[in-house]
Amino acid sequence: SDVNELMVSCVGTLLCQVCTGTYYYVLTNTSLDVAAYSWIAVVLIIVYSGLCTFGMYPVCSAYTSELFSSNTRGIASSLSAINVTIASFLILVIYQPITDYIGLYANFYFYSVVIFTGGVYFYLYAPETKGKSFLQIKRELESLYS
Repeated sequence: SDVNELMVSCVGTLLCQVCTGTYYYVLTNTSLDVAAYSWIAVVLIIVYSGLCTFGMYPVCSAYTSELFSSNTRGIASSLSAINVTIASFLILVIYQPITDYIGLYANFYFYSVVIFTGGVYFYLYAPETKGKSFLQIKRELESLYS
């Protein structure tokens, strides 16, 4: 997998979420009339989806297959899918209460914090795996965490 691809995706999605949150904040909490620019939110969400589809999602899937040996890869992939499902469920559960009590913009700022945290984590702790054998990746991880 390519860490640079992941970082571009993280930075791009972070910017999209911050800008979308800011649009909704200005729309609902200020006297500025930005209703004519509602297309901006749609474009940002489409760009966000594209960046996820071509960056974060495939790179994270590739990491799962590259960081685990063949005898544990199935279990690791299953646990990864369960984690994604639980996280998605929690996001769906908290979306409406956050919108009701704080505002729609707060959801996008929350997503921005999650993306930023994940991007920093991957930048600091995820080794480049492109062109490396499982043994090389394992050694790099062992040296990183020992």
